[in-house]
Amino acid sequence: MAYISKTAIIILYDVGVKSIKIRLVLLAREIIVCNNKFLKD
Repeated sequence: MAYISKTAIIILYDVGVKSIKIRLVLLAREIIVCNNKFLKD
């Protein structure tokens, strides 16, 4: 268990980075939608 292969670390890192980017994109879309609703009202 102590030994983790480099490929596993790279895969986990890549997946983590992608999930963070997706979350940021979704958050940005929500902020834009909320701003548009606020401006329309």
